[in-house]
Amino acid sequence: MLQRLTAQEGASSYALGSLVAALALPHALTYALVGVMLGLLVLYRRSFLGWSWLHVPVAAFLAANVFATLFAANWTVALFGAHARMLGLATVVDGVVLYLAIALLIRTKVEAMATLGAGLAGSALILGYELVQLVGRDPFSWNVDPSVRPFSTLGQTTTLAEYLTVLALGVAGFALAGRVRTVVRAGLVLYAALLLAGVLVTQTRAALVGVVAGVAALLILIWMAHPSRRARVMSLAGGAAAVVVIGAVLLFTPLGARVLGTVEVPDVVASDDGSGARLEQSAEVRTAAPRLRPRQHRSSGTDLPDRA
Repeated sequence: MLQRLTAQEGASSYALGSLVAALALPHALTYALVGVMLGLLVLYRRSFLGWSWLHVPVAAFLAANVFATLFAANWTVALFGAHARMLGLATVVDGVVLYLAIALLIRTKVEAMATLGAGLAGSALILGYELVQLVGRDPFSWNVDPSVRPFSTLGQTTTLAEYLTVLALGVAGFALAGRVRTVVRAGLVLYAALLLAGVLVTQTRAALVGVVAGVAALLILIWMAHPSRRARVMSLAGGAAAVVVIGAVLLFTPLGARVLGTVEVPDVVASDDGSGARLEQSAEVRTAAPRLRPRQHRSSGTDLPDRA
């Protein structure tokens, strides 16, 4: 027993140490990106900055997190997150800096394609390791069973689902609205489907909400801003297919069972006998009710007998 507990504590310490080490690299890359962007800002001044209305919701998201941190009960947790997760304001800042780097540093189509290719290549490795965990072939020993809800190289199931959801929606949007060849478009759609399959096996309920919101936002953006009628028609077809897929997920997958299990729907029709709504009292309530009734008093101070 002592050996088993020691092994579990060692695995937990290894997992936490790996998580902290894994998060140190994004923070270091954030510092590097900030330094590069500040240098370019000094060199090119205002011409380096580019404006887009998409900056507004990103800035609002960052401001909300900063505001929440200022009024947090524990500033350390708010800034860096709990030790087992490390998802605090610093991680949010990492994401915002990455967004600004993509928006400001990528200027040509070649740079955009290179960035997209690098992102897809990295996600392929993450999907591959997720598959290894799913089939129970993970060469590492963890304090949880990764075959039930894989977490891949990101270390957390929810974070993995978030990453795959964002990437799947981005790939699908590029496939629908981008000016690419038919073969490339088909490949992107297929890869987006693989990414969504990776989301499903994590069994993360919030990811399904993100998929619904992302599909709706993607449809609105394409219909508002895209000049091609073909792209708008394709987006409608994709939205209809997404509705069918989401319905199948809710009905036939473990993730759907988890989502539906959070909503308790009473069987009102089966329990109604036609007499209308009423309150049912348990036997304990009926037994205790006479003891809880207050006594009534006459003005003379004598007690009245309890009513039946």
